Amino acid sequence: MESFIIHGPTIIDHRSAWSNGYIYVKQGKIADVGQDLTSKQFKGVKRYHLSESSFLLPGFIDLHIHGGYGVDVMDGTDKVYARLGKRLPEEGTTSYVATTITSSVEQTSRALHKAATYKEENGAATMLGIHLEGPFLSESKRGAQPSAHLQLPSVTQYETFQRFAKGKIKIITLAPELAGATELHKQLQKENVRTSVGHSNATYDEVLTFLEQEECDVNVTHLFNGMSGLHHREPGVVGVALSHDRLISELIVDGHHVHEGAIRGAYRAIGAKQLILITDAMRAKGMGDGNYELGGQQVIVSNGQARLEDGTLAGSVLKMNDAVDKMRSITGATWQEIVRMTSYNAAKSLQITKKKGRIAKNCDADFVVYQNDQLTETWCGGHRVYKRH
Repeated sequence: MESFIIHGPTIIDHRSAWSNGYIYVKQGKIADVGQDLTSKQFKGVKRYHLSESSFLLPGFIDLHIHGGYGVDVMDGTDKVYARLGKRLPEEGTTSYVATTITSSVEQTSRALHKAATYKEENGAATMLGIHLEGPFLSESKRGAQPSAHLQLPSVTQYETFQRFAKGKIKIITLAPELAGATELHKQLQKENVRTSVGHSNATYDEVLTFLEQEECDVNVTHLFNGMSGLHHREPGVVGVALSHDRLISELIVDGHHVHEGAIRGAYRAIGAKQLILITDAMRAKGMGDGNYELGGQQVIVSNGQARLEDGTLAGSVLKMNDAVDKMRSITGATWQEIVRMTSYNAAKSLQITKKKGRIAKNCDADFVVYQNDQLTETWCGGHRVYKRH
């Protein structure tokens, strides 16, 4: 594998930024980073120059994506991961967590097994694991999750799913008010699987009681969507997310799922340290308007919105670079804050910050380049896999 140096851009990490920076990539890893590269350093190594107005930052990590570009995780085929691996870098995503939807135990098990056994290709977005969104969800807050296959949280059922997934389930969305949720949460912590509170009608106190069972950080699945809302006498799941620093919240910034005022409010209340931009994308992403399928249900995509026949939002067609553009426009977030919300916080949730989510020595060479506020390049494992024409 080629070793090379990229020099000249402003390099952005979650804690710092430096102009006229350089990054030395060797065998798909970041071997060194620094500032003001001299001609004497790294003699004989191929060099790429970027203008001083360019920004280089960690590649995006999408923790919650059902599919896109014509494929869906529940299809349970190699084509799903080959297609996502190739196409996601076009939007700056260099790694992702394949997300299921509530379905039969048999179909879910097949999808988990395929996700676990797919052999990754070099020079593609990496599948980091599986986000099990369902079946342990509240009927009243199920959204587009099919009700026929919802279950109460069960350690036994989780263990069955995890066997099919060969240990690759990394996140489970869970409604904490359901019987069995606390027991499952405790088991997940033992196995370093991240609990994400979502599709829940829990009260504020129910969520706090749930969190007190285990002193650990948890995620919130798509903040504001599919959960008990904020009321001044009953703050609900949203109230806990906005007022406690042990929760890191996913956020869909597509202009449809969450009002700009709520996005701005979340940003001001808890800040970039506790937000993760996700797409929650389904197979219609990148495919245009039309009729599609999600969890055995017809989804109608029109004017950038994916909805069931009854009007319920059914995932999104959002791309990560568009989420970045909207977040910056709505909140004025800095590039360092964008790094936190698109990469570092996701890597932290997965406990992989030693290799993902940073521009740092020994991390994987996954990064993106922005020029004039537009995504121009994406690199996965030291391979340039996307260049804007």
